[in-house]
Amino acid sequence: MALLVVSGLAAIIALMRSGVRTFWAQGNVTPPRLTMSEAVPVTGLLVFCIALTLLTAPTLNYLARTVDSLSRPADQAARVLGEPPAQRHGAEAPR
Repeated sequence: MALLVVSGLAAIIALMRSGVRTFWAQGNVTPPRLTMSEAVPVTGLLVFCIALTLLTAPTLNYLARTVDSLSRPADQAARVLGEPPAQRHGAEAPR
């Protein structure tokens, strides 16, 4: 499965580069070199997308808990308003 995704990505990149070279480049243009500042963010995004794909269950469980929490605003208000006010450092307690 991973080989299929990687080979598809490589094919898309190759076709995109040849299309750009064919339709927009003028004359014999050398392709620019890929720098680390370009490769690292793209690689990070790809790794993150693959991790989200492989770890679907924990992601969906987290999203389900978030939706459940957001669908009960009264509970959120009770938790926030039920807490005592925060005290500043060195300030006297209210009487």
